[in-house]
Amino acid sequence: MARNQESKILKFTMIGLVVLVVVLLGFFYFSQHKIISPETNELTEAQKLVFSTFGNVSYSNGEYLLTEERDAGIFANITTSEKIYGLSFEYRFVGAGDGDFLALYLNDPDNSNDSRLEYLGPDLSISRDSYMQNEISIPSFPERTQLIFRLVSRGQPNAVLAIKSIRFVYNEFFFENKSLSYCKKLSDSSEREQCIAYLVSHDKDIVISEDLCNEIKENNFDHEYCLKMLAVQNNDPSLCEKTGTFKNVCYVDVNANNPNPSLEDCKTITTSSDNWKCYAKVAVNTGNISICEMIDWPMGNIACRSSFAVSTENISICAGIDFLESQAQCYAHIGVKKNDSSLCNNIQNTTYRDLCGIRFNQYLQE
Repeated sequence: MARNQESKILKFTMIGLVVLVVVLLGFFYFSQHKIISPETNELTEAQKLVFSTFGNVSYSNGEYLLTEERDAGIFANITTSEKIYGLSFEYRFVGAGDGDFLALYLNDPDNSNDSRLEYLGPDLSISRDSYMQNEISIPSFPERTQLIFRLVSRGQPNAVLAIKSIRFVYNEFFFENKSLSYCKKLSDSSEREQCIAYLVSHDKDIVISEDLCNEIKENNFDHEYCLKMLAVQNNDPSLCEKTGTFKNVCYVDVNANNPNPSLEDCKTITTSSDNWKCYAKVAVNTGNISICEMIDWPMGNIACRSSFAVSTENISICAGIDFLESQAQCYAHIGVKKNDSSLCNNIQNTTYRDLCGIRFNQYLQE
């Protein structure tokens, strides 16, 4: 009987140890592989990206923060489809490391031998100063794919990596010949916003508004481009201040549609290779060729003087242009306006005199 009691005690002890081991293993697993779900409004309906983590990872305001103690990262099983072209994301080293880097992998969860390194993001000054926007393609992988962002530790534990704006990129041909109402009915937020962004850049008949641009939230690049297109559509340079990356090209495009820009308008265009057209308009409109001297770029200065010469039909200005190819074009343009190809005879160099004749015939056909 005593033996039976000892046997029962031993049996319950073993069961208790097994339970304890399972609990401890579960605690260890979940402490190392926490599941972090973005806020509900950041999840798409069709394709939810819910990441688990390993190492030291936190999540706040749409951003994953990977802190180096050893390797740290986030991973998720994703479901792809023919509509999905790839994946975009942004990263930045908010804490400098010593040789650490970001590695992005795509794995086949059913085949451990099928793993592909898709991207390496080194810790450089450029990736510390601002977020790096990147895009990878994933069309060749199976429908079920595991996505892994890993902070690879090197040297001392000092790097801190921020990752945000992880979203699917959809094949644009699915948006061809679609309407704005179609885009707005799409349940997947990434697909809906990319559809709107596609129409903004491809549909000349679409009426753009600031409210429409504000519907593009996930991708700041697309949002700024929408505002740039709105500025051009409304001929409103004040909107260019909101266009970030597109600020300079926004001013260029708005002023291109402005038949009577001011010098102040031209000064908003910071690149000399772009601002010469604006200064040329002011020079022609005011009859003041000296404005061309405000252009630092030599070829822009020549182009401005040539535009003034053609506008005023002043061949003496063409004669003062040292760059012979531009001089030939100047004479040819004025020759077309005057219907007089003999103006090309003012060029002493026979090669460029012949070029002038060729350009004359070309311009005559335009």
